[in-house]
Amino acid sequence: MTRPFPQARPAFRLPWWWPACLCLLFCAAPATANGWTQRHHVIPAWSLGVPGANAHRYTPAFGFGGLSTALRIRVHPRLSVNASHTWQRFRSETTGTARLAEMTITSPQQRRQDMHALGAALDVDLPGRSTLLPWFGLGTFALYSQRHSDQFAPPGLRIQRTRELWQWAFAPRVGLLIMMRRLPLSLTATSHIAPPFGDLPLTVLTLFQVGLAIPI
Repeated sequence: MTRPFPQARPAFRLPWWWPACLCLLFCAAPATANGWTQRHHVIPAWSLGVPGANAHRYTPAFGFGGLSTALRIRVHPRLSVNASHTWQRFRSETTGTARLAEMTITSPQQRRQDMHALGAALDVDLPGRSTLLPWFGLGTFALYSQRHSDQFAPPGLRIQRTRELWQWAFAPRVGLLIMMRRLPLSLTATSHIAPPFGDLPLTVLTLFQVGLAIPI
């Protein structure tokens, strides 16, 4: 008897309360006063993840359901420190090979990769307009990957593997703050690059984030 390969579930379903909270904050917050670019901000954001290098070889699919939270602290008229945490999930279907005793089994396989980027960056503001603030920066991050594979082989056999990786990464960043009616819209692109070290391979995680910059 052959067990059918189950269809992969969506990588992540955004909780209904997440966009609802963003809309509530946008509608309820008072209009931002002049000098909004010189204020501190908390930035909740939705994230699109693109795996690269070793991360791409494990799960080549994009991640559409990441969440990020950042704290942007102004330390100088044109400098700010940004501390952030991002969670991103990737999921793909492949064909894997497993060895059991003296047998080699090739069968469908589901792979899931949860990646966390936690760290800080120094951002420099570029000349902009009263409603647009472009910036670029460079940061250092701890990149944590938790990898799961589920291999389904007849008759009804399921082989599971889990692996965890910790790597240090540097991260060039670019972004744009756009002044909306009440809250600034934050657009950010960050490429986390973890160089090979010891038996750890090169890992790249690129994130595109859209969020609201809530002044504090």
